[in-house]
Amino acid sequence: MTERTSFVEQVSDGYVITGNEQSLKDVRQDGNYAITFVDVGGRKTADRDVIKNALSDSSKYCTLEGKAKLVGKNQVKITTDSKLTVDFKQPFATFWGVNAERLRDLTSRRADSSPCNCGGIPDMHQVTCEIITSVLCCASGC
Repeated sequence: MTERTSFVEQVSDGYVITGNEQSLKDVRQDGNYAITFVDVGGRKTADRDVIKNALSDSSKYCTLEGKAKLVGKNQVKITTDSKLTVDFKQPFATFWGVNAERLRDLTSRRADSSPCNCGGIPDMHQVTCEIITSVLCCASGC
């Protein structure tokens, strides 16, 4: 069965995710890649503390991680056994290029005043949210 939302399509061996040029710029063909989605508990905004708290509950986040391949304009296919568990009809945050473990590590540090932080999370930069229920969109690297 194929399940589709406006930006995620489940395929036989993983998922095809639609982003934008900004969020997909670090995808390497056939390289490992991760996208983490975090349920922000109905909030209209999210910051480091909200994300850190959500990452302490495994039912509040999921990571799609595996081999990546650009398959269309602004689309990446991730070959993975991972399953989506976040309800995209509820507010969530999207983190391009990091798995949950790395994101947990980043949220344990305070961002300094450098422009390289997203919602107070260091080493991430804010990218345009394509999905209306994604209240915070960040990508790795600066």
